[in-house]
Amino acid sequence: MITIENKALIYLSMTMSETDHMRIMLMSGGCAGFRFNFALENEYNTLPDDVILSDNPKVVIDEYSMSLMPNAEIYLDQTPFGSQISARDPNASTCGCGISFNPATI
Repeated sequence: MITIENKALIYLSMTMSETDHMRIMLMSGGCAGFRFNFALENEYNTLPDDVILSDNPKVVIDEYSMSLMPNAEIYLDQTPFGSQISARDPNASTCGCGISFNPATI
């Protein structure tokens, strides 16, 4: 089950309007094969394979991406330079750059 850290939900609630939602997707790329992609969308248009991870704030993912990262953790990455939503999958193998990964389910 994909989990979203409470600090990440609070951060999203503070930065998103009530009509916004965040879409999480896996994209091909990087040296290990896949990378996480986060898109902030203004209107929520339901797609047939959407899985809602959170209702408030609205966070969705497609079934295919969810199947490749069933144990992913969405968290708030805070540095002295700013904050951003990030993800990690403890079962995936990462590459040297640390940005892309190879899902354990493939």
